[in-house]
Amino acid sequence: MGYFKRHITKNRSEYVFPVGEGTPSTYYQGAIINRDMSDVNWIVSRFEPSLARYDSSKLEASTGEFDYKRLCDEGMWVFEPDQQPSFPGMYDVKLWIDNIDGLTDNLFGIVKRPKGAGASAWGTGNCVLNNPGGKGRLKEHGYALSLMCQSFSEQTAGDGDGTSQPINLLNFDAKLKDGDVNLNWTTASEVNNDYFTVQRSTNGYEWKDIAKVDGAGNSSSRMSYSEVDNEPHQGISYYRLKQTDLNGEATHTGIVTIHNKSYEKTDITVYPNPSRGQFNIEMRSNAESIRMSLYNINGELLFKKVLGSSNGHYEGSFNFRDKLSSGVYFIRMTPIDGENSYTEKIRINR
Repeated sequence: MGYFKRHITKNRSEYVFPVGEGTPSTYYQGAIINRDMSDVNWIVSRFEPSLARYDSSKLEASTGEFDYKRLCDEGMWVFEPDQQPSFPGMYDVKLWIDNIDGLTDNLFGIVKRPKGAGASAWGTGNCVLNNPGGKGRLKEHGYALSLMCQSFSEQTAGDGDGTSQPINLLNFDAKLKDGDVNLNWTTASEVNNDYFTVQRSTNGYEWKDIAKVDGAGNSSSRMSYSEVDNEPHQGISYYRLKQTDLNGEATHTGIVTIHNKSYEKTDITVYPNPSRGQFNIEMRSNAESIRMSLYNINGELLFKKVLGSSNGHYEGSFNFRDKLSSGVYFIRMTPIDGENSYTEKIRINR
């Protein structure tokens, strides 16, 4: 069986746990992908063969795409931390499936339960899967992948079917173009599908509805949909689909991630330059607000002010005629919700 212990710190690194009995047919590697957990100092993992106990008649786990019908017979992975992570820390988990039989592409995933819980306690644990065809959804990838997990527990691979689901989602993707996020998805079939709701989140916990798109009702043909987020957040954002039936019941799809770095294309203009102490600043950025800071040549902060935006356009007029002596100064513009700052040099001639 074997135990393996890894010490971790707050980061976004992958920690591999080579557990199992070590032979080609009894090797069951697992991995934890850290999402900035700050409370967890170490994790101990092991693989317990033939202990994925469950009662198939009581298995009610569902991903929103398919219902789980069975769990793997080979065993389960156990991950035990020194303490559970707290919000907003999360993790992803990979379970290698080379020695797991009976899995079906796009219809397998990872289920979990609290340590020592009963046979009917297996569920998704609020973790999510990638969309069909994505990482960890096909057997050829060699692993199952579960995203945005919030607690450690016993975990194993499960297989299901999609026959009872209202839609058969083929894909869902998001792409950043010219500062907008283009969202596209395709279904192979729909049953009593009323509408889709596109949702966005900055942390994977709290979701905001940003668009509603009518469904096809009932369809056995391939249907394609699209929506555009014209006001995406800066940095990392998450998108998902909420699908609502004609009877009002709703399910959610997997999650896609966008890293919006559009503020890096910022243009700054300072004029007149040189100046007698009175000058203007203009800047274009998708950031929600910008902090302007003025430094002397020794790096001492002389002035700062937060500027508001008018449709992505920032401008300000500043008069330092009685405060600045002749010399070189630096203007630093920092998007409040961004990672980078931008510096322009200005010369004052008195």
